Amino acid sequence: MAVKFTFESQTEIYYMLKALNQTQWCVENGLLEMDRKSLKGFQTLRKKFADFALANP
Repeated sequence: MAVKFTFESQTEIYYMLKALNQTQWCVENGLLEMDRKSLKGFQTLRKKFADFALANP
């Protein structure tokens, strides 16, 4: 399944990646809980978005 992201600026990309990373930090530090299926989906989305951000400097 292809994921398409559309953003108006690099700033929006930066803040989206920052939000995903902060959410991951909260999960890792026990401040936010997700069931396994949701966590796997979130981590997949985070990885795909990070790849997208790196491909669009």
